[in-house]
Amino acid sequence: MRRPGQYADYIQYGDSGQGVRCVQAGLNNWNASAQTHTQKPSLVVDGVFGNATRNLLMEYQQWRYLGVDGVVGPDTGDTLYYTWIAPVLSGCYSVIPTKS
Repeated sequence: MRRPGQYADYIQYGDSGQGVRCVQAGLNNWNASAQTHTQKPSLVVDGVFGNATRNLLMEYQQWRYLGVDGVVGPDTGDTLYYTWIAPVLSGCYSVIPTKS
């Protein structure tokens, strides 16, 4: 669903495609760092936003003190993209909702 003023659609449960693959790769990168959380099993980067992706995303949102809704909107997209996706994967900027 397109949000006014945003460059990319929100990414949520049931979605599939490149945006979901980017989110999954970013979550795996964050998860592998295990900075201040208990590391979970890695996600399969298959481009399908299912329960495992939603659960790990919600854990990430809680860790970042974001609204925990299991949806990648501009706030979650910003922190996930710039910190955990961009350093390891190119071609994701246009498919991740960010504030800029």
